[in-house]
Parts: sequence; C-alpha cells; structure tokens
Amino acid sequence: CLLATPTEAPTTTPTDAPTMPTTLPPTEDQDEQFCSSHCLAAGYCCNDYTLGSNQMISCAQACMMRARGSNYEEMGTDHNGICKRDGQSGCGLEVNGNSYSFCQRCMDLQDSCPFGVPSSDACDFGARLNPPSANPEQAPTIPPADAPGAGAWSVTEGACAVDGNCVTSPNFPSPYGDSQSCSISVQANGKAISVESFQTELGYDKLFVNGEAFSGSVGPEGKISSTGGTITWTTDNSVASAGWKICLLATPTEAPTTTPTDAPTMPTTLPPTEDQDEQFCSSHCLAAGYCCNDYTLGSNQMISCAQACMMRARGSNYEEMGTDHNGICKRDGQSGCGLEVNGNSYSFCQRCMDLQDSCPFGVPSSDACDFGARLNPPSANPEQAPTIPPADAPGAGAWS
Repeated sequence: CLLATPTEAPTTTPTDAPTMPTTLPPTEDQDEQFCSSHCLAAGYCCNDYTLGSNQMISCAQACMMRARGSNYEEMGTDHNGICKRDGQSGCGLEVNGNSYSFCQRCMDLQDSCPFGVPSSDACDFGARLNPPSANPEQAPTIPPADAPGAGAWSVTEGACAVDGNCVTSPNFPSPYGDSQSCSISVQANGKAISVESFQTELGYDKLFVNGEAFSGSVGPEGKISSTGGTITWTTDNSVASAGWKICLLATPTEAPTTTPTDAPTMPTTLPPTEDQDEQFCSSHCLAAGYCCNDYTLGSNQMISCAQACMMRARGSNYEEMGTDHNGICKRDGQSGCGLEVNGNSYSFCQRCMDLQDSCPFGVPSSDACDFGARLNPPSANPEQAPTIPPADAPGAGAWS
C-alpha cells in the first residue's frame, strides 16, 4: 500500500515560529541521525557508530568519518584505504582526531548480519554517503567495479533519461516539466540506490520506488532495487523543481567473510529497547519528510510523527489515534501543550531543532501524527498493526 505524503504548508497557526537562523551549520546529532538511518535502510547492522564489531569498520562509523573530514579515496578498499580490514586488524583506530572501536557487541543485529559487521562492504558503503557535514567537494566518485553496467535501468515510458549506472528526471539538471510521467524498469537485482540529487515539489511531484513515494528533498537513499521492478515518476500541472538523479551501488553482503571475534552470546529473542524504538521512529519520520523527529520535543500543539510512532511502540493502536477514527491525532493549534498517553507524557509547545523548508514552523497538521500512528516500531504489538484507511489510498492508477 502507499501512505499519504506529508503536507507542505501548516494548516494551523504556528505557536512557536523559530527565531534561530536557518543557516546554522549541521550538528553532529544530525550527522549521526543521517548515518544511522541511511545505513539501516541499506540493511546494515551496528548503526550506533560508537559500537563496532569483528574488528571491521561499520557503515555508520565510515559515514561519520566522512562527516568529520575523510573522503572515499582515503577510505575505500579499492584505494587500499582504511576500509580494507579483516578480523585481525585490531580493536581501535583514530581518524582525524576521533577514536573508533571495533570489538564490541552491536544491539541491532539482523538475520543478514547475525555477528555484527560482516565485511569491508559496510565501510565502503558508508564511505560513499554524504552526511550533512561532509565536504561537498569530496563527494565520492563511485568506483567502476561497483557500477552495475549497461542495462541497469531501462526507461519504458516517458522522458526520463539513463546516464550510465544512473537515471534522471526529464531535462535534468534543468527543471522537469508539468504533467509528466515516466516508467523505469530495473534490471540490476539487489543494488542499493544512491541519491546524487533530489529536489521535487513536496507532496505533488513523486518518485515511487518499491511502492514508496518520495518527494521534496528526501530521495530513496539506500533503498534496494529488485530485478523486474518498476520505478515511476509523476508530476502535477504546476510548480516544477530541479529534479533528481539516482544511481546504483553495490549491495551489502549477507554472510560474514571474516571469523567473528565477538559472536554474541546474548539470546536473539531479547525484547526491543526504547532506544531502538526511538531510532526507528526518528529515521522513518525523517525519511518521509517530517520535522520534529526528536519525540521529546513537539510544536504547534500538534502531535509529531515521531511522537505518534513512540505512542505506537508504547501500546497505542491506530484505531485510538487516527483522525479518521476521531482519535488523539485529531488536534488543532488550540488543543493544548501536553498530553499523557499510556502513562507517558508528551509536550507540544516547543521549538524543534530539525526544521526544513517543508515544515518551517514545526508540525504543520495532523497528517504527521496519522503517518506516525501507522508505523510499526520494534516494540509495537504486531496484532495491532494498523490497516491503512481507504481515504489515504492514492487512487486508481498508482500501480500498473
């Protein structure tokens, strides 16, 4: 199913219009959040960069090295860089004055990485990411060995264009046109998508990848393509933006290629932690284009996406939350500054620190809460998985 996209303009009178300048440099917290969410989306483990395993550099650690000044040429295994390690390379490393450790137990293990960091592929992927603080002049060039080759994309309809192992919106890098559509067939199975550029009209001009809609400035970074799948692009009849360019990278490996030095002895059935729920909610709401992704901060007397998602993790279900059920998401700019849900307190009259062009005043409407209430964080009861209301279906023609 397809979920509704976030609205662009606030529907309530903002109560906390920020006075801080929008030109502040990125913070380390923003880099951490970017690295964690992009590595998690690509299927990697050990996404808390302060924890490493198997004497290998994790995707999140490599991404943070990029944020702190390193470039792909001094990191990539194909350049004999610091990513080129094995299970005997040591438990620590200092890079640009920052220390990283590699002999711990990660808390977010998955079936694809049961022992932590399986190989140098994780580091190579992280070294190609562009976190907010990374020097744009050091943006990595994808090595030829990772290029999926001719035929990775095939434009079956419309004016989108194939550019090597990349594909672009019509007329890119110039603005695309109104009322356009494209269909792109994917011919390279299991490759992760890297976003080189992405700027569309939020909520109206959309790129669909694996059924998920992307618009605004948030592209499908780290999403895994599937052979035979179709990527679609649609625009409305007004307001064109610069467009997008997406490319294919190498995929993460599933099995460890080194002998793990820290095979966990803890049971894999441990319940999820609140930190894992927080990370899930923050990264998924950020990827969907919402602001106020620190659930401890809310604004405009509205419930944020991250707050609603944490309510789900703590026992609430969509039926008692959704606006179409007259639930707690149904609020306006006069609904009050606080609420207690299942014994947990939430506040809604603060200034968020992650404002974007799509939400300059914080939480614009109840759409953010409705979206978060449909997410399934790790601690959510699977029997309470929400059913998407018909009102949110994008309508006939969304799939073919």
